Amino acid sequence: MDLYRVLTTRDCTVCGAFFGGFLFLPSATRCCFPCFRTAEELRMLGTATFCKVTDVKMGEARPHIQEATLRTVPGRYVERPKHLIAVKEALEALTAHGVAFQQPPREPEILTAADARRSDALRKRHMACTALPWRGADAAQSESGVFCKGCFRGHVLRGMRERDRAPRERMFSLEGLLAHFTECGDAKAMWAESRNRHTPPPNMV
Repeated sequence: MDLYRVLTTRDCTVCGAFFGGFLFLPSATRCCFPCFRTAEELRMLGTATFCKVTDVKMGEARPHIQEATLRTVPGRYVERPKHLIAVKEALEALTAHGVAFQQPPREPEILTAADARRSDALRKRHMACTALPWRGADAAQSESGVFCKGCFRGHVLRGMRERDRAPRERMFSLEGLLAHFTECGDAKAMWAESRNRHTPPPNMV
């Protein structure tokens, strides 16, 4: 029933702003891609790093954080640790059992500006997450989310870098996309252009 409840929840339960196309495995949390990449509550650390930043010995922590420890999802990674720890859930477990720990600094403070180290943190999140479609209790079929091509085109036309993927990371359900369309000038412009291309000349009507 817990998994069914997540399956039938449409939006990200972290921010509530976008379609949640992903499942964060340690806590069975439905999330959107922007939250998946940056939210502190979805942060993962290797076991050695977790003990280092919290100043807790693994022998002391292990009995209390088993439910926050994940065997990593197989995939193509530069390096795949066997286990990762969901930081939020682990800290809550240590608190509940009265284990003293040092509050870890926020992720940008642990990670330097070096791209390689920042991407390593993102890889750890990838190892703890999987795509999950949404299916409403009365829906005829499931949805995996769509993005707005109008937002993406406007993003590029305004000189944003191609590698800045923000418009493609904001996903919507079909219902959400229709609501978004009413306020997206770029999408309306694309729609108008499309209709004009497919309107026959007057003498062919």
